[in-house]
Amino acid sequence: MHFFNRKETTFIVAVLVFIFLISYVSYLASLRRTRDIERNYDISNLSAAIVKFKADFGFYPPSADNGEILACHIEDENIDYGKAKRLFIKDKVAHFNFLKENSRVCDWGIDSLNDLADLNYPAYITLIPKDSKHDKGRRYFYKSDGESFELYASYEGKSVESFNDEIVSKNIACGSAVCNFGKVFE
Repeated sequence: MHFFNRKETTFIVAVLVFIFLISYVSYLASLRRTRDIERNYDISNLSAAIVKFKADFGFYPPSADNGEILACHIEDENIDYGKAKRLFIKDKVAHFNFLKENSRVCDWGIDSLNDLADLNYPAYITLIPKDSKHDKGRRYFYKSDGESFELYASYEGKSVESFNDEIVSKNIACGSAVCNFGKVFE
């Protein structure tokens, strides 16, 4: 029985290490692409829900200064969302301002986007998505004045088709990263 000599063994180990490294790098790139696809999906679904919200209320949900959606229910018996909806049915600006002053920031990955006047009405989106690397500081960014909205995220890779240098130039923080893609509705 013939064993490999030292040169042959070194060569075989080097080839195996090279194959392992290439496979590992490909695996990490695959995980990154999967997260980027998920971000694109999240932004598309959340945008669609926000558009449905506007179809019912005549305005997009307000935003907080830190880029979060400001349209979640506050447990306070003194706030009558139903009465406000009826009072402001023809005054969208007043209704928008009421909602901005009498709702809380929605928690990404926890809250849903609902009709606050009728919590039994089906949610526009049952779970407001959060970035898959939320725990590592990545966030989605939402900005709205009621008439238009902007929703941004940050891809990890730059080779994604919807990566947008124009959005990068705005230098909007998507948590620990700079936003580099998104949707704008006016």
